[in-house]
Amino acid sequence: MPASIFDRLKGTFRNGIPVHLVPEPARTGFSIMDNIWGIINTSLGRYPLRPDFGLPHIPDTIAKIPEKNGELTSHLKTIIPKFEPRVKRIFIPRWEVNGKGCFLECLLICELHKGGVLRFLVQFRGMGNNAIRPWRGAE
Repeated sequence: MPASIFDRLKGTFRNGIPVHLVPEPARTGFSIMDNIWGIINTSLGRYPLRPDFGLPHIPDTIAKIPEKNGELTSHLKTIIPKFEPRVKRIFIPRWEVNGKGCFLECLLICELHKGGVLRFLVQFRGMGNNAIRPWRGAE
């Protein structure tokens, strides 16, 4: 599966790597990671035409862990497949509070419609500062 049309038109992924330098099999992962980054770094309700795009206020969520864990998990499982059409289903087997309680981290497993699985480590630090990167295991 290639990179998205947006990535190809722009010529680079969000991390600045030119699309043509990334091997074809890895382009899908970079593209999906970029799209999820956009979702997790947008405040819920930010776009009037897509009021369900984005996440609720993260600092409030972090302060109320573990009670809010289920709400955030449910929201991610709904919102990511809705706005990233290559993702069929989301699994979140692990949540942790890291950085002396400063951020929330999860393992995000994406099952793809065309087969295959992508794994990402997502850190929720506050709106606009959330991070996502490929997960390679044993971290």
